[in-house]
Amino acid sequence: MKKVCFLIVAVLSALSASSFFVACKASAESEFRFYENGAAYTSGEFFCEGEQVKRIEIDWIGGNIEIEQSQSGKVCVFEDESDLPEDKRLHTYLNEGVLHVKYCRSGCRGKIDERQKNLQVDIPKGVDMEINGVRANMYLGVVETGVLCIDTDTGCVEGESIACDRVKIETDSGYIGVGALTAERAEFDTVSGNVHIVLPVCKNTEIETDSGDVTVYLQGDVNAFIAFFSKTGTLVTQREYESKPNGYFFNFGGGQDAPYALSVKTVSGDLRVE
Repeated sequence: MKKVCFLIVAVLSALSASSFFVACKASAESEFRFYENGAAYTSGEFFCEGEQVKRIEIDWIGGNIEIEQSQSGKVCVFEDESDLPEDKRLHTYLNEGVLHVKYCRSGCRGKIDERQKNLQVDIPKGVDMEINGVRANMYLGVVETGVLCIDTDTGCVEGESIACDRVKIETDSGYIGVGALTAERAEFDTVSGNVHIVLPVCKNTEIETDSGDVTVYLQGDVNAFIAFFSKTGTLVTQREYESKPNGYFFNFGGGQDAPYALSVKTVSGDLRVE
């Protein structure tokens, strides 16, 4: 969301030096910046013992990213296509406990078929992760991580069951959907993408969107308070609730305590509670 991918109409737009790519077209014709320590990266699949990696940083553009919990405790990174040219395969570099994963070789030029850029990453429990994408859709299975940060433009982010210390997911127009989530703090931020989450998730959850709708699925018998701030958006629900200052109280467990609190801010997006 903080990184912007400019579609090429006539002239390539220059991006910041910190960006992994210079520009990208819908046709997948791309020019990529030289990234730091490019000569130290290795092309193709990567495997190592889990204790060697404390943090994984992924820079990806198109295709898909799938994150799963490693059953062996090892770190495994690979693509489902092995016939890509060496410069267009994933590139990795392990340095002082940080595993860097790149879309292709530093300074790579030419066409890359995004249908062949499907990344699979198996992670050990507790590793920190940062994923930066443009169009890549991301799927997280049943995983336990440390700090989890995801930032993408149009790619969608789906999580089946995530347990982590903290999670922050940002998109421009990409959809965010999280099934089960256990975390001390969670933040979801979109411009126009819809957000679907299941409560209870964690004690402190914040969702912010401009025009995207937010859908909250309530389950179990735990009370929840949803603070809702919007310019034109409305609450849509068939569940019973009590109106409170700045929000709504859903009583499932009796009493007036709400151990799970959710803050939703929109400009025009509606809040749906099911």
